[in-house]
Amino acid sequence: ISLPYTIFIDGFGLYENAYHSLSGMYITPAGLPYTLREKISKMYVWMLGPFGSDEMDMSKAIGPDCRLMDHGVVIKRLDQSCEMNTRMFCLAYNGDMPQQNKLAGVKSHKAEKGCRSCFISDKNLGNLSIDVKAIGRYHLPMQRLLNSIHSTTTKSGKDKISKEWGITLGGPIFTCHPCIDFQRSCPVDPMHAEYRISKYFHSCIIEILTAKGVTAY
Repeated sequence: ISLPYTIFIDGFGLYENAYHSLSGMYITPAGLPYTLREKISKMYVWMLGPFGSDEMDMSKAIGPDCRLMDHGVVIKRLDQSCEMNTRMFCLAYNGDMPQQNKLAGVKSHKAEKGCRSCFISDKNLGNLSIDVKAIGRYHLPMQRLLNSIHSTTTKSGKDKISKEWGITLGGPIFTCHPCIDFQRSCPVDPMHAEYRISKYFHSCIIEILTAKGVTAY
């Protein structure tokens, strides 16, 4: 039996006046049709991280079970008629841009190399001639960089590698699901990646229109 699923992680506040952020982890069965996957009733709460915890704390708690189900377990039917090999594995993580960077072990998008898809520097973000495929953050090179950080014994050495390549000591993906491709499994969230830019464009257009033009627009 194959049971793929997707994970959504995000923080939320409990109170209106005081902000005590909790982290919620939710799973959605990936085998459902889209009309069911988009329903709230099909998004199951997997875990709530207490105030003060982060994604790595949550991943350490569920990591052993995730790796076990990735490998597969043999279960018996309730009527004991047969045994079935069952695998429950993650296809992708969903979240906003800062959250996805944390999950993939990449520094913030405000860092010198904060792009989750490639190693482009912040100074060249507007350079459209750069071949981002040639400098992509692919799975095996990222694994080698993480191994080099963990094998470095000094803190200064770890910080140097981390700053040079824009990576952290590893995100929950490497702890819970080391077999999935971290780049393709952390897709870009269109709500944060595109809609905000679209809002800026609309604002620029509105600024140059007259009152009558704004109404017509």
